[in-house]
Amino acid sequence: MSHSAQDRERAVQAITRRNVLEKRIKRTQRRMAALQGGARQALEDSLMADQAALSEVIPTLEAIKANMRQDEERIRRKAQEALRLKAELRSRQFPHFPVGGVPPSPGQSLDFLAILAAMAVIVGVVLLLIR
Repeated sequence: MSHSAQDRERAVQAITRRNVLEKRIKRTQRRMAALQGGARQALEDSLMADQAALSEVIPTLEAIKANMRQDEERIRRKAQEALRLKAELRSRQFPHFPVGGVPPSPGQSLDFLAILAAMAVIVGVVLLLIR
């Protein structure tokens, strides 16, 4: 599993945990308003424990989000670099010289050079993206 996939899974788990705790806290607060005495104290203790757990989940969630944003930025930069390289290679004027130094015959096309240039662009982009 990739780093980004792990971060996404951790984010889903942390968000789920946060949502469960927030709902439990609200439900406990509503119940506390209706109770008095020992039952109220037990709910207050439960509420404090849930609030403490929530305060631990939130920083974890924020760290995961920050990691995901960094990964997205890194991917965006790599994609921009790949596009830049592709544009640079396309804009270069490849000299029209025959392979092996033999001039092409009048009916022979220089499509081989175009294919070779396209392959170089594709290989460059793939190598850039897998780094």
